[in-house]
Amino acid sequence: MNANDEAGKRILCHCLASVSMADGDLDAREIATMLATVEQVTGCQVSADEMVLAASTVTEEPAEFQANLTATVPDMEDAFKLMILKTCIMIGRADTFMIDTEKDHIYALGHTLGYNAEQINEQFEIIT
Repeated sequence: MNANDEAGKRILCHCLASVSMADGDLDAREIATMLATVEQVTGCQVSADEMVLAASTVTEEPAEFQANLTATVPDMEDAFKLMILKTCIMIGRADTFMIDTEKDHIYALGHTLGYNAEQINEQFEIIT
């Protein structure tokens, strides 16, 4: 699985939405950043409505989202996993500051993707 297939694009949207919704709000800058990120990474456009739907899905069914993510990780290319982690950090910073809840979501996603705390910290340092 990678960013070029439909399942990969869907997982990416849900991961980005989960970080964005960690503060309980879907900020317009976050939506714009998510739309641009998905297009840049996948080469496909998604609508704001699709991102809002992804956000509602991860907030209404967080256990299901986590289970689906965990189940798909073995099928993901390593480069795709790293790209998800990096783009989630970018989304967390889209509204100019990152709260602890957003960081917690990113660390949880990173761990699910197979990264340890040191590797996740390294990506936070790279993506400033």
